[in-house]
Order: sequence, then C-alpha cells, then structure tokens
Amino acid sequence: MNIESLIPNGFFSKEKYSIGLDIGASSIKLAQFKQEEGVFSLIKVKSIDIEKNKEPARILKELFSGPEAKNSKVVALLDSPYSMLKRAIVPMMPDNELKEAVSLEAKNYFPFPIEDSLVDFEVIGDLVENGVKKKEILVGVCPHKAIAERVRLFNELNLKPRVIINSALAMFNLLKFKKFKENLSVAAIDIGKSLSNLIIIRAHKLYFNREIPISGDDFTRALTSALSTASGKIELSYLEAERIKKEYGIPREINSELVENKISHAQLHSLLMASLEKLATEIGRSFDFYREETGGIKVDRLILFGGSAMLKGLDKFLAKELAIEVEVYNSWEGIKASKELNDHPEISRMAMAVGAGINKAEGINFLPFEIREDLKRLMERAALKAGLSAAITILVLTFVGLRLSVANLDKKINAVKSELSFLNTRFGEAKERNLINDVLSVEPYWEDVFKEIGNGIPDEIYLTQMSAQGGSVTLKGVIASGRDQQDAFSGFIRKLEAGIFRNIKFSAAARAAGQKEFEVQMQFE
Repeated sequence: MNIESLIPNGFFSKEKYSIGLDIGASSIKLAQFKQEEGVFSLIKVKSIDIEKNKEPARILKELFSGPEAKNSKVVALLDSPYSMLKRAIVPMMPDNELKEAVSLEAKNYFPFPIEDSLVDFEVIGDLVENGVKKKEILVGVCPHKAIAERVRLFNELNLKPRVIINSALAMFNLLKFKKFKENLSVAAIDIGKSLSNLIIIRAHKLYFNREIPISGDDFTRALTSALSTASGKIELSYLEAERIKKEYGIPREINSELVENKISHAQLHSLLMASLEKLATEIGRSFDFYREETGGIKVDRLILFGGSAMLKGLDKFLAKELAIEVEVYNSWEGIKASKELNDHPEISRMAMAVGAGINKAEGINFLPFEIREDLKRLMERAALKAGLSAAITILVLTFVGLRLSVANLDKKINAVKSELSFLNTRFGEAKERNLINDVLSVEPYWEDVFKEIGNGIPDEIYLTQMSAQGGSVTLKGVIASGRDQQDAFSGFIRKLEAGIFRNIKFSAAARAAGQKEFEVQMQFE
C-alpha cells in the first residue's frame, strides 16, 4: 500500500492564496488571489496612501492580520535604479555549470557594476543559432543593500515573503495575459513616484529592460518653480503642485485662464513640458537601441503603467511625440476577477501588485539564497508534520472503505474462531494462536506507526517520501547541513529502534549544499 496515493493532491499545502505586495514611495498596494487548480482568481485589491498614514509598519500589520493573508504566498515588489533584467544566449551546458557560468559572465550583461548585487536567472528555452543549439536565459540583478533594507522591514513585521521581484517582472507577468498580434513588439513603462522602468517584449519574450531617469516626482517638482506674474512672484508648494498635477494634468488648451487663481494653463503647460520632453526622448532612445539590437525591428505599441501613467493627456502627448500607439493599462485581461474589480477606478495604479501576485515561484527571485533555503526547510518540515497528522486521519477514515474497521476485524476474528472450533481437535491450541496472529499481522495499527515516526523526527531531519507495504515501512529524507548531522541521524535511528520497529536498515549519501540524503527500511511489531 502506498500511503501517498491515499492523500488528495494539495492536501498538505496551506498556500491556497497568493498576495502581490507593492510598497512604493507614496503608497502601499496589495492584490490577493485565490488559487484553485492552477487558476488565479483576483479576490481583493487595496491601496493605502502613506502620506496620509505615516506608519507603514502598522498599515502592513493590519493588511496581514487575516487568516487568508497568513496562509498566503507573498510576492513582494522591490525597485532600485540598479535592478534590471537582461536576455542572454549561452552555450548548452548542465544546470550546475550554467549557474556558475552566469555568475561569472553577468558583469558583462549590464551597463553598471554588479559586484554588490544578487544575481539570479531562469532558463527560457532552447534555440538554434547559426546551426548550433544554445540556451536562452533571462538574468536579473538587484543590489544587496536594497534587498537588505526591504528584508529588514519584513522581519520587523514578522512577514516572510517567498519571492522578491522588480516592476519589470511584474509588467512582464501581466503582458503574458494580453493578446497581441504575432511578432508584435510591445513596450511597457511603469511610471512611479520616484522610478520609471521600461521593458520591450516580442512573442511573449522579454528582449529589453531599462530604468528611465524621469518619474512622477519630476513632474510635481517642475510645477514648484518660481513664476513671475502681473500680481507678483508665485511659487507653488509641493503639495499644491501635486494636487494640481493630478487634477489638471497636461492642459488641452494653452491660454491665460487661471488654475485655482494661481497659475495659468499656459504656465502649467510650460512648466511640465521640459520633463515631458525628456521622458519622450528617453523612451525614444530605448526604442532606437532595441531597433539596432534586433536588426531594424521597430516598437509597435506603448502601454503605460503606474500612478503617474494616470496624468491626464500623457498618453496623447507620447503618442504624438513618438508616433506610436499608446494606451494606459486599464484591464486585467486574462485574469479571473469580479466585475467590481475589473471596473476598479485605479487599475493602472494597482497593476504592479497584481503582476507580483501572479508571479511563478520558480522564476527569478531577489530574495537572498540563504533565506530561501531556510524557508524551504521550514515549509518541508511543516508539511511533514501536517502530512503525518493528515495521513493518520485519512487512514482512520478510509479503514471502512479498505475493510480495516474495527467491526470488520472483529467479524474476521470471530469467523476464524468459529472455524477453529472445528479445527481445534486436529491442530490444537498452538495452531489456533498462529492462525489468529496471521490474520491480525496484515492489519497493522497505522496510527501507532505514524505517531512513532512523527515523535522521533528531530529538527535537523525532514522526510521527502514515505511508503508502506504489509508490515514494512520505507522512509526517505534529507539531513540538513551542519556539524551535528551524524548525531541527529543516529539519534533518529535509536528512537526508531527503541519503539515498535525492528530489522532497521539504512543508507546515506551526500548531496549539494552539505546536506545528506538517507533511506531507512524497517519492519514494525
């Protein structure tokens, strides 16, 4: 009997929810998904203005106070001027050699030093270049300092994210769901408060990524410049400029009509124009570089993400300056969501949190490697303990279906005793005992077996597989790296020998990261 076959898929997993978390300079945004059979369903979005609520730690604690949040896989967003993705083509090689090769070559992929950055990558697929088969990979870097600051905040909140990504990956995740014409080159830019990040994709593959040195804050600060008017010198405060920017955007008409009796439409247009032209120039430079790298392929469309993408008139301005189709992201296309969430008034502002929430766990991850290993061991140990309890419960519940219930056992024993009353005269009392023992020996007390194993597992050991057949049990697992590996394993074996198990045979073999795999075969009384 294979115990794993009795347990439904996903029974051990508590992570039925995932959360995308975007902690920006001006707001905290959260998107929560429910996962059912591999499908993400958006169930909640929330945005909180940090400027109005000065305690981000308290805000996050409130957001993560519910039971769904505590049992969610959290994917956090982290943006830095030196966090970037790069597509690369490398020779075919084994995975262990590929990791070392990427670590050595990554410095040649990026236009800035990466010595103090975390480097991670994912394999996109294979391709043939000049008749030679090669691997296509996506490489990501993020400064250790920026990661450490974000991890410090998570530790203060007792929050353990599974993955950290940047906005380039979040946009990439969202664009995978949109339907484009074949081989259409699409650019997307996340214009945040203090950073802007641009990517270009084609055929659902990321080809280009770059930080743009213009952001929403540049528009606001441009409006705080001093102006000379007929009534004297006027200078907007930062808060006044931010409010006017959000309400009026880029004026459609350039005239002397005053905005809030302080600044005319013409002056508003004039102050914004330098930053707007610089943004258009930087985007155009990125398009030119992409065209040179791809042998003349031009970008066909630009999609705007982020809070500053909501600046009124920005899409029309960029469309005219770049001579390209421009749209503000306004639909979670391909993502299952209620009509209420699909009609959310600030979809563009929430997009990065949504893009993080649908991120796949096995891709690029800027969470430090040692934290990933600790989380992996913690989850495997928790899954094992939950699994043992679940297996015991399931076995008890399935005894009826497997004809192992106490009632059936009593019926079998009574039937045997009735038969033995006739056989007693020929075979005697000894044969009676042997026959009863034979019947009972194939009906083990599984609850005792699993309790015995569960109580004997030390913290340094976690199981990866368990199977049982008749009166034998096979355990496979891993001994965590550390000085006390041998002591932990020896203690585990001694506990098994002191209990109901006998004829214990075991073997161990080394594997990567200092860990050891083991296999134990034993019988129980």
